[in-house]
Amino acid sequence: MPTSEDYKGQVPAWCPGCGNFNILSTVEEALVELGIEPREVLMVSGIGQSGKLPHYTKCHTFNGLHGRTLPVATAAKLANHSLHVIAVAGDGDCYGEGGNHFLHAIRRNPNITLLVHDNQIYGLTKGQASPTTAQGTHTKIQPYGVLEEPLNHLPCNFAGLQFRSQRFCRRSRLSERAYEAAISHKGFSLLDILQPVLHLTR
Repeated sequence: MPTSEDYKGQVPAWCPGCGNFNILSTVEEALVELGIEPREVLMVSGIGQSGKLPHYTKCHTFNGLHGRTLPVATAAKLANHSLHVIAVAGDGDCYGEGGNHFLHAIRRNPNITLLVHDNQIYGLTKGQASPTTAQGTHTKIQPYGVLEEPLNHLPCNFAGLQFRSQRFCRRSRLSERAYEAAISHKGFSLLDILQPVLHLTR
């Protein structure tokens, strides 16, 4: 039976207070609660602060290109059906650059779990608006405010998704159960995880 210590990887280098710490802890707790060993898990990520999460766990990892998390995760699951494949992405990474892959993952319904760190901004690349940034928000790149309406603020409402859930990035037994349900679901599961919005204004 695995323990949380079995999943401890590198020491996280996120900023103090970042919601990613709670996401990392909750993922590890959910995997332990489900009795899944680190050798049975593959975490795939793209670029961004969310993309660093797999490095802070002790399991199989693949760090790829921005927006290309889901093709790699799908291919890995097709190659090895016994793996628990968890794709990790940011809101810009997944709903922006990776939007086409996201739509086709819904359509194809591969047995993978997608965790989206949704802070409504491109955090690592200096704070430009992402597809979920609220209209009117001022950033360094949008000094007069974001003009476009955001993607439906519940990206998990896309038609065809069999499993969708939205949680806030706080540690709780309720959140852990949502992670467990997403990982256990047979098919494509989306967990959109809201984080505190830290917009880099001028």
